[in-house]
Amino acid sequence: MKPLVFISHTDSESEVAIWLEDQISDLLLGAIDFFVSSDHSTIIGGDNWIKKIEEALNECSVCLVLCSEQSVHRPWINFEAGGAWMAGKRVVPVCHAGMRPENLPEPLKTIYGYDLSDPKDVQDLVGLLAGEAGLQTPAFDAKELVNTLPQITREKSQSHQRADIVPWIESIRKAQRRVQMLGINFLGELHDTRQHLIKLLNDRGGIEVLLLDTESDAFKQREISECQHLPSGTISGRLRAESNAALESIRDINLFRKAGNLELRVYDESPTSSILVVDDEFLLFNPLPKIRDRGDPAEVSLSRGIEGGVVKYDSGDGLFEQKVDEFKYLWDRAHSVDLSLKS
Repeated sequence: MKPLVFISHTDSESEVAIWLEDQISDLLLGAIDFFVSSDHSTIIGGDNWIKKIEEALNECSVCLVLCSEQSVHRPWINFEAGGAWMAGKRVVPVCHAGMRPENLPEPLKTIYGYDLSDPKDVQDLVGLLAGEAGLQTPAFDAKELVNTLPQITREKSQSHQRADIVPWIESIRKAQRRVQMLGINFLGELHDTRQHLIKLLNDRGGIEVLLLDTESDAFKQREISECQHLPSGTISGRLRAESNAALESIRDINLFRKAGNLELRVYDESPTSSILVVDDEFLLFNPLPKIRDRGDPAEVSLSRGIEGGVVKYDSGDGLFEQKVDEFKYLWDRAHSVDLSLKS
């Protein structure tokens, strides 16, 4: 039976993922099977794609994680890499688009990785995969192969992001006092503001993050509700993996904090929406699907002006204050999480 290699990637990296699959398949004469979600021969119409991904992660011998400056903070990449790691598979970071192995965030940085722009690294990566198939490393011109690598620019990667997140990304970049976040929905998109959050902290600002406690009854109920399409009693693990990935992202930011205050708390309540508040003047909230069915919009962006501690205007006609109070209510009832890295 051929070994299976899982290639984990974001939508913007699909061209690189398929290129990698094609090149290695040719070099190893088809001795390895690949799972690439953007390759339509891997997942076809009618497939349960989450189940297919879980099956591939369990069956693969190696998980290649494509890493760019943007993709390494995406929750789905961390979910797939974490799933492979927990299953005892070999996880291999494969850097491109300017990312280097030494610049990877934790915990990917602790794993030996390769750079697709470096011919020697490409040679070694092919050798590693050849070994999985019981083959010798084939003779090939690694420098020539590197020259055919599709170039995924930062702009192209960002073009795959939702246009409607731009205002709140900009608000985080301009934050001067405090950023408050509730839920994993927004944390996954914060890859583009990581450095700005670190700067906010080191300028003596504050960040408060609220996540649903993964050991709580409310979390377990949400897991069940999100897996209703699966056989009875089956839990996909996606929500737990994304929550763990969010925790590690927050710990990564904390590593670079020299000042300011970064605090993570977890709560045990039935969540109704994700909330982001910046400097008490910009708010974005995203009602969960179950709540949205009641007629709420998919996403609401609000702003308000404050002078001398007095609210001068509120574009939500009181809704801004309502969501801030909702965050404060949960914050006061939640308990703190240790952000030190575990050895």
